[in-house]
Amino acid sequence: MNELLVAAGALLFCILVFSWHLWANAHAKRRIRRWAKENGYRVVRGEITGLGSSLFPGYIRGQVIWAVRLENARGGVRDAWLRCGGSALGYSLTEVEVRWADSDRSTAS
Repeated sequence: MNELLVAAGALLFCILVFSWHLWANAHAKRRIRRWAKENGYRVVRGEITGLGSSLFPGYIRGQVIWAVRLENARGGVRDAWLRCGGSALGYSLTEVEVRWADSDRSTAS
C-alpha cells in the first residue's frame, strides 16, 4: 500500500512539473509575440535554445531563452535571442530581455 502511495505521489509530481513546463513555455511564446508587436516586429521563426548562461549574465534556471527571427514593417529581418523571466526565481510574467545577433548591446522591457 505504501509503495502505491509513493508511486502515485511521484506520478502526480511529474504531471505537475510537466504541466508547469508546458504553461511556462506557452506563456513565454505569447509574451515574445506581444513584445515583438509592441516594438514593431513580427516573429517569423522562434525556438527554445539552451544558450542561456552564455548569452545572458545572471541567467537563472527557469528563464526561457528563445532564438528568434524578427521582421519589421519594411521587411527588414533581424535575428535575436530573447530571455523571458525576471530575477525572482527566473519567473516573470512580463519581463523580456533582448540580445541582438548583430549587436553587443541588449535591451530589456
